[in-house]
Amino acid sequence: MPAMEALKEIFFESPFYVYVVLAAAELVLAVMYFGTRSRNRLRLLLVPPALAVLVFTVERLVVTDREQILADTNAICEAIKQNRIDDVAPYLSDGVTFHAVEGVGDFGLQGHRNLVISMGTTFLRVNPVSEISFTKKPKIEVNGKFARMHAATLIRFGNGAGPAAGQSAAVQWDLLWIKVADNWLIDEITPKYGVEF
Repeated sequence: MPAMEALKEIFFESPFYVYVVLAAAELVLAVMYFGTRSRNRLRLLLVPPALAVLVFTVERLVVTDREQILADTNAICEAIKQNRIDDVAPYLSDGVTFHAVEGVGDFGLQGHRNLVISMGTTFLRVNPVSEISFTKKPKIEVNGKFARMHAATLIRFGNGAGPAAGQSAAVQWDLLWIKVADNWLIDEITPKYGVEF
């Protein structure tokens, strides 16, 4: 992970260790203050809490690329659960490529966003999804205008007429995202491992 990405993650995504360092600094300053009862050291006791508030505020205000991709992924999952596949279209690039699930077929759809949406709509009509959950935290690697996301999911299908109805599937997704203007769009979708019907 490049240094800049590491700093973004530490300060903007998960600043837990920053808070630990600030708490340790506050403890050291408190010990120093109680040893001397100096006004200068009393003022220094305000610095770590002020920095913690600043870090917290910045962390809440700044949305990193990783956080945006994760938020978009959650919105996609919610749209699929509510059988609103058309709401997924804005997250797909015009040239999106869908690779078939391994073991189910050896075909892919390239550059046909509308066909991918149509196939998804048809599949969900007979195999409605009742739940999609991540089995572990998705791994997102951002490299400039490209990002690769690896996500392991458990998909539970509701009652329907299709072969997946009432079943569950463990699917690992490999998604290639591209940044277009200020938006992240999925450019390649590859489900890994077979679907368990």
